[in-house]
Amino acid sequence: MNNSIRYIGVFICLVGIVFIRFRESVLFYDPLLQFFKGSYAQASLPDLELGRFFMATFLRFLVNTLLSLAIIGFLFKQSSAIKLSAFLYAVVGVLCFILLYVAIQNYEIGESMFLFYTRRFLIQPLLLFILVPAFYYHKKHSK
Repeated sequence: MNNSIRYIGVFICLVGIVFIRFRESVLFYDPLLQFFKGSYAQASLPDLELGRFFMATFLRFLVNTLLSLAIIGFLFKQSSAIKLSAFLYAVVGVLCFILLYVAIQNYEIGESMFLFYTRRFLIQPLLLFILVPAFYYHKKHSK
């Protein structure tokens, strides 16, 4: 695969990630979007349809994961990097969903930062920003 195709692939995946971010309120059920935009520090959680919320969050996590894995594939062209990344996404995803459930079930007014960051880790491609530099570092120092 030549470099121009690789860079176009990365660009398209990044556009997909940005599109998801800017259309999140239309594409996914997430009452916490408005909650965290308001004065959430002293508010109780909005009513959540928990099953629907978790399905929408999972779908968003899955789409971001697939786009992130595609970016890693385009950048590094190594199946080992994609396999390791997929494994890490799966482990982190399971752990974060468990933590998100616990955070929602045990939410207390004024204690919203744990919920905020756990949810953010699921709905934003933050792991991509950790893995890409790590793979570049490994690639540079393994020669």
